[in-house]
Amino acid sequence: MLSELESSIIGKFSSNEVISMARKMVQIDSQNPPGNEKVLADYMANLLKGFGLEVMEYDFKPNRPNVVALHKGRVSNRALIFNGHLDTVPFGDLSKWSVHPLEGAIRNGRLYGRGSADMKSSIAAFVCALKHLIDLGVDVNGNVLVALTSDEEDSCVGAGDILKKGYSGSACIVGEPSRLQVVVAHKGFARFRLTTFGKLAHASAPDEGKNAIYKMAKAIIKLEQIGGGYKNLKAHPLLGSPTLSVGVIKGGFKDNVVPDACEITVDRRLLPNESPEGVEKELRAELDKIALEDHGFEYSLSLYNSLPASETRTSNP
Repeated sequence: MLSELESSIIGKFSSNEVISMARKMVQIDSQNPPGNEKVLADYMANLLKGFGLEVMEYDFKPNRPNVVALHKGRVSNRALIFNGHLDTVPFGDLSKWSVHPLEGAIRNGRLYGRGSADMKSSIAAFVCALKHLIDLGVDVNGNVLVALTSDEEDSCVGAGDILKKGYSGSACIVGEPSRLQVVVAHKGFARFRLTTFGKLAHASAPDEGKNAIYKMAKAIIKLEQIGGGYKNLKAHPLLGSPTLSVGVIKGGFKDNVVPDACEITVDRRLLPNESPEGVEKELRAELDKIALEDHGFEYSLSLYNSLPASETRTSNP
């Protein structure tokens, strides 16, 4: 049963208003990489200022902005944070899209475009909700903080910088797409660069060289086997099994030259009881097995980014 206040707030809500804001956000390109969130950050900062919030927009790296907006409540020793990221993954091959990713098309009651799900619509929803709280003059028992970050799709440095600036809350709602289910656990990740080494030679005499791509092929097959084996491990009750995926491959520089190097990126998703160091040890042990069978197999493996898994007790209020 909704309270009178809750009913009045919901009654003020217009889905058209939320969709209009989300659509405008989708139409602003904020792909990462390259990391061009600035135009969207400016738009959101001006919007939030217009609602009467105290707004700070700042760059945590050159041209990589965060937006923090504060609505002061009756007491200042507690705060609810609404958090969302401004950036999206790249468009990819435009020929594969049924609509242009920046069109913000609405078809059969659904909004289409890059970021419509992840996660511009949720930002629009909580910003509109806060606007109506302000319009109704609701006396909120604590501060409300809107934290909009850049570079989530790559490093998550933007969110980390907000914490370094001293912003904190009693609770935080992160608007990632979850089919409107409350999510209390999230996988972490460890990302590695794996390079195999060879020897340059002309393609007309390949035996005089050592093809680094052929060596990488063995590593990729091994990694696929490792990832497949995770399905047999005891799964986390909420997150399932860990996963492994090869995301990017680079090798060679000319079609008639035997390549002397090949590089891939490896994305390994972590469960709450796992660490990047433990995963690296596991991967090295498996790659070393290849080297025992193929004495020409040389590699380097380096961790270049990681974040731990997170889990909140379901009993936590």
